[in-house]
Amino acid sequence: MNRSKVNGFTLIEVLVAVSILVVGVGGIIKALGQTTSNLSYLQEKTFAHWVAQNALIEVEMGEEITAKSKTEQGSEELAGVEWFWQAEITEEPDMLSLPIAEVAEPVELPRMRIEVSVRRSKEAKAPIAIVEKVVYL
Repeated sequence: MNRSKVNGFTLIEVLVAVSILVVGVGGIIKALGQTTSNLSYLQEKTFAHWVAQNALIEVEMGEEITAKSKTEQGSEELAGVEWFWQAEITEEPDMLSLPIAEVAEPVELPRMRIEVSVRRSKEAKAPIAIVEKVVYL
């Protein structure tokens, strides 16, 4: 019996095609996973930065900032998560010297630095976000 010419793919051709598809789909799935991971990281950083800005305003509005170094702590809930912040108020060594008039002596204003760091837990060592501000008294 003569075999007639059959149109179609051999088993090897099908296996090669399927393996190429598997590699391609695997790369797409890996890229989507990394994108999702990056998105959650950026969301966490954004929320932590908002908490840090809110805490900075609380520290500034809470009580008069004096030329003494101190530390304040607090927590805030945002997006269903409790965030812990710590504000360090430190006196900067140099002052701002402003000439008030050409004949008068310059006025020296003490400079304070406020640094607010935000963490997900009180025990966490590395902060997620840090916001700094310089205030002249």
